[in-house]
Amino acid sequence: MRNLVSFFFVGLLLLIGQAAWAQKTLHVVEDLKYSWKSYDEKLEQWIPYLSTSESHAVAVVLDLNDYQGSELLLVCPEGYSLFIQGQLVHVTADSDSLFWSIDSLKEAYRSPRIRVGLFSQQWQAAQVQTQVVRRAEHLLFEGEGLMHYWTRGTRKNGDVMILSSLLIFAMMVIFRTSLYRSFREYFSIGRAFAVRQRFELIASQSPFSLVNIGFMLLYALFVGGTMINVLLKFPAYATSTVWGIELSSASAVMAGVYASGGAFVAILLKAPLIEVLTRVFNFQKYSEVHFFAYFRLSLLIAFFSFLGSILLFVSSYSVSLYLFEVFQWGVLSLLVTRLVLMYLVLNNHYSFRKLHLISYLCSSEIIPLIIFVKTLLGK
Repeated sequence: MRNLVSFFFVGLLLLIGQAAWAQKTLHVVEDLKYSWKSYDEKLEQWIPYLSTSESHAVAVVLDLNDYQGSELLLVCPEGYSLFIQGQLVHVTADSDSLFWSIDSLKEAYRSPRIRVGLFSQQWQAAQVQTQVVRRAEHLLFEGEGLMHYWTRGTRKNGDVMILSSLLIFAMMVIFRTSLYRSFREYFSIGRAFAVRQRFELIASQSPFSLVNIGFMLLYALFVGGTMINVLLKFPAYATSTVWGIELSSASAVMAGVYASGGAFVAILLKAPLIEVLTRVFNFQKYSEVHFFAYFRLSLLIAFFSFLGSILLFVSSYSVSLYLFEVFQWGVLSLLVTRLVLMYLVLNNHYSFRKLHLISYLCSSEIIPLIIFVKTLLGK
């Protein structure tokens, strides 16, 4: 256990140190892929683009006043046609990066808003990038024309990520130093994922003891840190889901604070919820076993999600688009694993009727999980 924790700390310090490098090489103001629209001939209107769409063209409307001083970057494979305001302006003869000044586009088209469209008979969305980026003093071309920037000014998000992550790790060090035995029991991967759960110290105290409330606070910090890192890397993600706001570094931090508060309240209310439901289903003597097994696994899931968000943040933008999808599916898989494990733990330790146990888990686990996933995905 000690070697595992040491490994995590060393690896994470290296990742945080790399954040400055990652943020200097490419600063993306907004990824326009989340704003893509395709034309539906049946409805005769533009609708949000879906990965399952059979359309060979996408369009996005740019409000040029929102991106003054920035640049429009389009990365397209061979044979893609670019349209601006309905006029063909370029056809890529090879894999190419197209780069325009937003201010120049505003002056050329004499309009605060323009429609940019891309078309190809061999449309491959994964190979197309549409981004608003910040121009720096030095511009380098590498590989297939991808652009990288060197600037101290683009490190604001990186500084925010480093500061928030270090604060969370400082809290983790305090807990490990002051409450070593409880910390070791909570962060034991073998025990957390075991069907036959073993508790020594943590279950000897009430779920609302100061020690356990402290670990609930640490859990909430992991959730908030994950939210901050994801929104700093993908500010358009919040706009495309349930948040409905344009995020700066400051508002991303506030979203993380709100997420921490929500996570803390949710896990704090989990114990009385389990207590009430176990009374309803007439096996209340097992309520603490369920709660501590649930909370220990939730704490590890939040920790792993936090680690994943740091890796996501420091990765190059083209790689991070793929990693973000892996990250989302990974978190969802861990949540489903937690649900399955709760069933196995309760079924293995105690003789429940299967239907009785499933009914209980529907109330205590499945319905809250569905609500959380729908809220997370904004659907």
